[in-house]
Amino acid sequence: MEKYKIDVCEYDDILSLLDIQECTNYTHKMLKDMIDNERTIFLKAIQNASIIGYCALEIILDEAEIHTIAVQHKHRKKGIAKQLVKACIAKSNAKKVFLEVNEENEAAINLYKGLGFMPISKRQKYYGDNDAIIMELCPRHQFND
Repeated sequence: MEKYKIDVCEYDDILSLLDIQECTNYTHKMLKDMIDNERTIFLKAIQNASIIGYCALEIILDEAEIHTIAVQHKHRKKGIAKQLVKACIAKSNAKKVFLEVNEENEAAINLYKGLGFMPISKRQKYYGDNDAIIMELCPRHQFND
């Protein structure tokens, strides 16, 4: 497994975060707002002083929602996304965690299922012509590895 560390995102990271995203439409302002939001846990994976991935989760009462996750293409399928999600969830102490994912994004769906997320609903045409699958995890029953 690659050596990297997970840390909190800061304002100075925003340009690097924008470079990583491929399938998201987050703007500089949106990323800044997530960093500013005291309810958001926004973590980055760093390797050799470069950001190679990130994950943001917002806490609402005792629940949380994963808003975004991205890993540089050349670092995918190495467990980085999984560790970022697990770290965000652990920091949140949420009883339930939700997310939505494009029904066409098989890699993300498999990642989330591997973490114990289960599909609970759909949002029709949320991603243009594609539906969003809403998934849920109860963290108390997960991450025994």
